Amino acid sequence: MKKNILIVVIILAVTGYIAGVLTTKKLAEEQLPRMLTEFSEYHEVSINVEWLEQGFRSGKLRVYGENAVDDSMSLTFSEEVHLTYGFLSARWQGQGSSQFTSILADEPIAPYTYTSTGKVSRGGLFVDYAADEFKAEFDGMVFDIAPATVQVALVGNKVVADWQFPSVKIGTPGIDVLSMNDVKAHWGTQIRNGIAEVVDLRVDIGSMSFTGEQEQWQSDGIRYTFFMDLTRDTATLYGTTAMDIPFLEGRNEVDMEWRLNGVLANDVIKIQQYFLTGEMDDFDLELVQSLNLETQEPELELTRFNGTSEQFGTLTMSGKVALMLDVWLETLELLENDELVDYGWVMNGVRLDLTVAEMPPMMQMLLLTLPAEAQEMPLRLTIENGVLEANGFPIQ
Repeated sequence: MKKNILIVVIILAVTGYIAGVLTTKKLAEEQLPRMLTEFSEYHEVSINVEWLEQGFRSGKLRVYGENAVDDSMSLTFSEEVHLTYGFLSARWQGQGSSQFTSILADEPIAPYTYTSTGKVSRGGLFVDYAADEFKAEFDGMVFDIAPATVQVALVGNKVVADWQFPSVKIGTPGIDVLSMNDVKAHWGTQIRNGIAEVVDLRVDIGSMSFTGEQEQWQSDGIRYTFFMDLTRDTATLYGTTAMDIPFLEGRNEVDMEWRLNGVLANDVIKIQQYFLTGEMDDFDLELVQSLNLETQEPELELTRFNGTSEQFGTLTMSGKVALMLDVWLETLELLENDELVDYGWVMNGVRLDLTVAEMPPMMQMLLLTLPAEAQEMPLRLTIENGVLEANGFPIQ
């Protein structure tokens, strides 16, 4: 009796394993091309899947495509992937290369080669890329990129990617060089019907410098984030910036956090749709009006702004500024028709409440033009109903 039960258990286990392998095989053959196609539709990259071999336990495919950078340059890529089907997941092992093609290049540009490992499952596609060192010269430009790594995950309608570059150098031989060290980037999107509903962008550059014939500058750190969520009626939009500003001598640091309030998610979707169709390359007032935006008073909230410069001093402030869109659209229409715009009318289109806790000496000189009672720090600037006030005193 026990022996029969054991045989039944073994049969069920083997049958279950085979069923799991077959499920994985079908999943890979059907889901993988679909996920890559959906990715390419939003990210404007042409991706194709060609099956080279399809067996019971393994399969081989080629993932290839092209992305036009501009009219003179395009990026092509091709990767051969070997899939090994296991119980409910398939192991991914690939090797490929990407290559720039430019009509300006005198000679063929060296390929950028890489290997990849990961898995395909019902949860999605998860792949880690390891790129080789890349050195190339074309159109008078020299590129030197240290071995980099990329982690990519495609889960349903979500895409997450993380890049790490130890060092990147771009320049012209003997003339100028832009160098970046310890570069990290994060890109996350949730896409529905070709529209990005969620965007999570983070960039961190450990140091960046430029050396040229006539100028030199260095930044000891640049960090930038942006987040957008359109899954609710009101959009969530905010970001941060922290950097040692390039181009200026000495230490010039900015630490800023902002949030955009009162923007309807449907309006952001409308704007995305026009950008995607290429109908909004330049500002067109009639086109903007045709969008029928329902947002009335978008408000920029400056949660934190701390700026410190060896040359200019310190500026610390926070506050909010709101724009009444109906007033500003009417103002733009008047300007487009070469009509005069009343200053008071424009001021009625702004609501401001800004507190300056500290300001550089050059800006403090401006306070001397205000009444003595309005010169005290912290300085609160407000605009309400078209009236500008400093510390509660109207300013003409």
